[in-house]
Amino acid sequence: MMLLLTAWASTAAAGRVPDTGQTKCYGMTGEIACPEPGEPFYGQDAQHHTAKRSFIKLDGQGHDLPDTASSWSIVRDNTTGLVWELKDSNNGTADYDNPHDADNRYTWFEDNASRNGGDPGMPGTATDTSDFIESLNSRSFGGYSDWRLPSAKELIWVLDRGVDGPPYISSFYFPRTADEYWTATTDPSGSSRCATVTLTIGMMNYPGKTESYAAMAVRGSSQPQQFRDNGDGTVSDFSTGLMWQKNSVQGISWQDALAYCSALKLGGYSDWRLPDVNELICLVDYAKASPSIDEHLFTNTALHYWSSTTYSSDPGKAYHVCFLRGRAEVYDKIDAGLASHVRAVRGIASDNSSTTTTVPNSGCPVEKLYGQDASQTRLLRKFRDEVLASTWPGRVFIDFYYRISPMVNRCISRESYKTALRAACDSMISALVKTGF
Repeated sequence: MMLLLTAWASTAAAGRVPDTGQTKCYGMTGEIACPEPGEPFYGQDAQHHTAKRSFIKLDGQGHDLPDTASSWSIVRDNTTGLVWELKDSNNGTADYDNPHDADNRYTWFEDNASRNGGDPGMPGTATDTSDFIESLNSRSFGGYSDWRLPSAKELIWVLDRGVDGPPYISSFYFPRTADEYWTATTDPSGSSRCATVTLTIGMMNYPGKTESYAAMAVRGSSQPQQFRDNGDGTVSDFSTGLMWQKNSVQGISWQDALAYCSALKLGGYSDWRLPDVNELICLVDYAKASPSIDEHLFTNTALHYWSSTTYSSDPGKAYHVCFLRGRAEVYDKIDAGLASHVRAVRGIASDNSSTTTTVPNSGCPVEKLYGQDASQTRLLRKFRDEVLASTWPGRVFIDFYYRISPMVNRCISRESYKTALRAACDSMISALVKTGF
């Protein structure tokens, strides 16, 4: 039980998947009123309750600024913990003496073999991505010297799919942008190509490293994939707090994919849904191709998988992730052929107050120890919903707690075990009270 306090102490945002920003609901061809449970199109992106998008402006020394600031140099993503370089100028003329110039275009180059995927790319004279990153680090931009190119996933995550139109990024925090940006992710099917993200359509490409595109730097770390096969048809990802369907279903349209996930009962859970595009790209393993995923953990994997995120510029299409090489693309919603697959997702524990109901018929050991309405039960329930459920380590613990609840309940039936468990809970409650919770 003392693990609860350990989870409470871990408040880092790392690992949270940011919301896509999409707030409108869509049918097969256009915007609709958001549906209720059981109605067609229920369970799409706008109806998910994922980590809220949150940014802060920073000055050139990395100090926080108010949102009202008219000048800033850096943007921090409070959801992921990543820090982004801001572009300036954008007058149509490149200035390579200024690494922040939005008009600069670079070839992709990385001479470190551990980071270039087997092909270093095309060097230039102050005009390749390695030169760009070095110019930031040599100046200790923002007080740091660990700037780098973002991964494909990181750059996809910073996009905002709730804006009225392209570019798909918040103009309030990122007012000067180019159309397409390099990432650090080499194409797993061909080392001479590297992933770019196109802000005007919110998708990925794999151009040759000799081509020229814009570059935007980032700093900070991301949680590595940490999957566990639960042995019940589900796979948990402890790096994100998500739980996935191990198998997948093929030949299904976007509308039917939403309905399938909403109706799914698997692993003792009934809160499955179609993943949004930010969540779906978490499954990609960019060290693999055809498919770019761990096939031992995820079975019956094909190439194209639906997300619940509509392509708002053309609502007849939805974003999907192609596991041939991990591209985020769009696809016609009506398609139900072999290219259309679905793999459901759920949170390891719900972010709302109904976490005790996510594992039906197991019973809560704390309620059996103290009673459903006892003050001790109410305190621990409040701690679960207001503290543990707000962090991914806490949600992992909640999931673990309810999975072992049947075994703990059997122990409670023996008086000696019941006394020991109650003493442990009493100790934890006393510790919480001392902290002022």
